[in-house]
Amino acid sequence: YPYLSNINQRFIGNLSPTSGNNWKEFMPPDSLLGFRNGKNIAALHYGKYIYMTNSQGFISIGEKDFYVTNRKTLNTFRIIVVGGSTVMGQGSFTPSENLPAQIYSLLKLKDNKKTRFEVINAGVGGYTSGQELLYIMSEIVSYDPDLIIVYDGWNDQSYNNILIGLYGENMN
Repeated sequence: YPYLSNINQRFIGNLSPTSGNNWKEFMPPDSLLGFRNGKNIAALHYGKYIYMTNSQGFISIGEKDFYVTNRKTLNTFRIIVVGGSTVMGQGSFTPSENLPAQIYSLLKLKDNKKTRFEVINAGVGGYTSGQELLYIMSEIVSYDPDLIIVYDGWNDQSYNNILIGLYGENMN
């Protein structure tokens, strides 16, 4: 994996259904959100998808150094994308292929002297809309976003189906 040869993050190995300790390190417990992204970590998912986080737990969009300051520079339009695994990068072989990276690559073409676009990947695999709302309210707003894109639904649907299976269609 040449992409992993010159990174700033600690490589923890492969994430698979049987790699329990690696998952606990990649997604450590959090008292408010249940779990969150680990910090300064690189990992492979199923041996082929590369996930990398920075010291804030944000997922890379292909940049080697992707630390984000809370204060934006002048004329910066900051977009933060929250969601579950589809935002985080499930199915993307490299960080530059995930959804926020694709948004950034299109906006980068529009960068000019008046406006600089910045896109932050705040996706966390498995998050539901409730966790995303807590994440936005407790942390994301401190990064002064101009736009927050919420891309989710699959995890809400999946968890809802589990509840229906446990408690029936008429759960309250």
